Amino acid sequence: MIITLLQLTQMIIGCWINLKAWEFKKNGEICQVTDENLKVSLVMYGTYFLLFAQFFLGSYIFKSSRDKKKQKDEVIKKID
Repeated sequence: MIITLLQLTQMIIGCWINLKAWEFKKNGEICQVTDENLKVSLVMYGTYFLLFAQFFLGSYIFKSSRDKKKQKDEVIKKID
């Protein structure tokens, strides 16, 4: 869970950095990053964020009772 939270944090920071670089360029400041690179990396970080968020929610937040029962059954089988 902690690793997934760290990955989500990484994606948020990546998006923030890209948006800041775009803001600098928009204000006429010198930035060595191309517009194409900003667009592609923002899409990449955004997509990874969505994937990690979906994984996090499905694995840790909205675990169904069926999954919990399945895990319980597996533990019982191992004990027997």
